[in-house]
Amino acid sequence: LRCKSKACIVCSHITSQRTAAEKKLHQFLSHTSLVALRDAVASEYAKAQFRRQLSTDDVNYLLSVALHCRESELSHVRKASAANTREFWKWFQGCLKQLKNLRPYWDSGAIVGFMSRDRATECMLRHSPGCALVRVSESVPKSFAVTCKTSDGVVANKLIEKSNCKFWKLFVASLRGFGGSLHKVVDMFDREVDFDQAFPPIIDDDLLGSSETRRLGYDESVNINEALEREHNRAQPPGG
Repeated sequence: LRCKSKACIVCSHITSQRTAAEKKLHQFLSHTSLVALRDAVASEYAKAQFRRQLSTDDVNYLLSVALHCRESELSHVRKASAANTREFWKWFQGCLKQLKNLRPYWDSGAIVGFMSRDRATECMLRHSPGCALVRVSESVPKSFAVTCKTSDGVVANKLIEKSNCKFWKLFVASLRGFGGSLHKVVDMFDREVDFDQAFPPIIDDDLLGSSETRRLGYDESVNINEALEREHNRAQPPGG
């Protein structure tokens, strides 16, 4: 009888917890409207303290990624599921982390930012050969995608690996490495800007936006590969 009594108490306790969790989830889903999700995106972005504000197009693209739908379908979406948006928040926070490393390029609009591959391709069709548009990669977290128009008028998409997005010199070198044919960049205002004007050296310490870069003691006069090698050697045990 004592065992049965304890079993009943445990069973009741578990049932009570489950009921409370289900009620909490129901309340969350009932109140997580599209407007609430939009506000949450704006709040998360504000934490990064960028000078540049998210545009309406940026926000609509982010919402479409979160809800796994096309931007044109957003008006038909009523609620956002916590399960659907969990991966989005992980991806979005990774994007913001990389944008902090390249803060001046983001704030100036040289990095266009949040845009789908299809929309980027459509945009580049209007521009001159040798132009490129830099955007955040949706498929590869913490990476940037480059939509470029080659000299023969073909629009192609390429990826800048996330390891090359932590330091501005590696980032710019990766852009230059795309066949050596890129001479202009399409910015957030849809203007064609000279490459060197869009991506000048970042030499002001408080604009670097990367504590890791400063920790390496890197500035304009230090080769980034040497700095990384020095950091690697420092981490090795004596005699290793």
